[in-house]
Amino acid sequence: MKKRYKKFGTMLLAAAAFLLSGCIDEADLTSAVSSEQLSGNASSTEALLWGMSASLSMSDVLGDDRSDDYGIGSIMHILDIMGEEYVIEPHFYDWYDKWSMNEGVGANSSGVELVWVTLYRTCMTANALLGNINPQTANDTQKQYLAAGHAFRAAIYLDAARMYEFLPNDGKSQINKDGKDVFGLTVPFVFETTSEKDVRNNPRVFHTDAFNYIKEDLEKALSFIEEVGCVEDKTLPGYYAVCGLLARAYMWHGSFLKEFGAHYDESLAANDCFAAAARYAKAAQEGGVPLTKAQWTDVSTGFNTFNSAWLWGYSFSKEGTAVQSIINNWTSWASNEVSYGYAAVGPFVKVDARFYNRIPDTDFRKLSWKAPQGHALYDLVGYCDKGMFDAMPDYASVKIRPGEGEPHDYNVASAVSVPLMRVEEMIFIEMEALAQMGREDEAETLLTAFMRNHRNPDYQYSGDNLIEEIFFQKRVELWGEGRNYFDYKRLNKGVTRRYEGSTFGGDAQMNTATRPAWMNLVLPDGEIDNNEAVRSYNNPDPSGCYVEDGAN
Repeated sequence: MKKRYKKFGTMLLAAAAFLLSGCIDEADLTSAVSSEQLSGNASSTEALLWGMSASLSMSDVLGDDRSDDYGIGSIMHILDIMGEEYVIEPHFYDWYDKWSMNEGVGANSSGVELVWVTLYRTCMTANALLGNINPQTANDTQKQYLAAGHAFRAAIYLDAARMYEFLPNDGKSQINKDGKDVFGLTVPFVFETTSEKDVRNNPRVFHTDAFNYIKEDLEKALSFIEEVGCVEDKTLPGYYAVCGLLARAYMWHGSFLKEFGAHYDESLAANDCFAAAARYAKAAQEGGVPLTKAQWTDVSTGFNTFNSAWLWGYSFSKEGTAVQSIINNWTSWASNEVSYGYAAVGPFVKVDARFYNRIPDTDFRKLSWKAPQGHALYDLVGYCDKGMFDAMPDYASVKIRPGEGEPHDYNVASAVSVPLMRVEEMIFIEMEALAQMGREDEAETLLTAFMRNHRNPDYQYSGDNLIEEIFFQKRVELWGEGRNYFDYKRLNKGVTRRYEGSTFGGDAQMNTATRPAWMNLVLPDGEIDNNEAVRSYNNPDPSGCYVEDGAN
């Protein structure tokens, strides 16, 4: 294990130094870019552009042929597992069980290492592009590439910062084992100009500074796009995705300021951030149309094919190593309907029963899961293959379909696209931002209109906590898409997995009163060993910090 960590540390240092040179050969990208993308490219810069998108599905970054090592999709799976509505059936073949049980997720865990390596290796592709173009002499096409690079890097750092930021919880203190206060610390930032010396002594950035770095990247991207337009391809973050990323970032910062006080940032107040989030979310909505029932439930293209609702996504190439591995890919883990995949042989992906039962039968999104035998919806849930459907347990997911609805041929079933941002998320961000500012009438109007026009014609809100209702409906909407974790953590929401009738396995049945301690991810030993500035500033290991009767 230590040998592999050292290897990664060397890789990061070499990458940082290499990027400073500002040059790269197309041959160096062959592991990340498909043959079609490289074919006919006139310059390495264009290859670097498509290399960013391809890196999202890059597999085997640890070199161990791990079945959970298939790019950003694996991280999305991990993040979903951390909530209370996404359930993995307990099984010997489940590579993700440590995340479900909050066991073995400390600095020496190979799964923890995998998350870190995947994020930073992906981010390095953006640094490579940005280091290869001089913005002062760039032509219009190169400025479009710079826009994509700045947005892509911001997106990766935005997720990473939120995942590793230590926020108070009911399981672990913000004072770590070295006696250091790690509250609000996110991740070290590595840019195209970062030297090898700086990489070796690169501290974790406090929340406000991380937000400002990310905002700066996104504003640069927006400036380039406003000047010369953007690359018109949804596998790259274009104008609407950039607006969406700004909406996410401002919601993150606004929630931080609202919970912990504006004295952490003298330039902005929480409501300023929520207003900006609403504004950018509204702009992003111009780029898409909400999914219809037919699109949502389509057994051939449901959540595996780009459509008018997606603002950004990525694809698995048929020739790529993830697909050709047969089982080490997104479809294998996210779709219960493929005969060759992991999910279908035991660690089924399911929805929690309490969450499922809260959704009215008139909401078509409830057709995303297999209803129990005898339920009014049982015969209404579509399937790709009856035999596969009948073998699934109650509450099993059918939301994410195999490619072309093909359950057996992995060349077709696993060569799919994965959504990274949908227009519906932006609608929910706008309504929550309004509610956070106290404009609840406007927020409720937006919520009711969206639900009645697009999801449930009988919808009526009658509660007394509008933000909680928005949080719930957004979780239904984005279930299985790797997004709900960020709202749990941002809004300080606890999880309830232990109750009579829970769908969770016994070892995963933990209840928390606040955001769970496990949502503050730990830096791996590889980073600790090779970056002196973070040696004493790691997050506390949350492994095993909850007991049967609640939080420690």
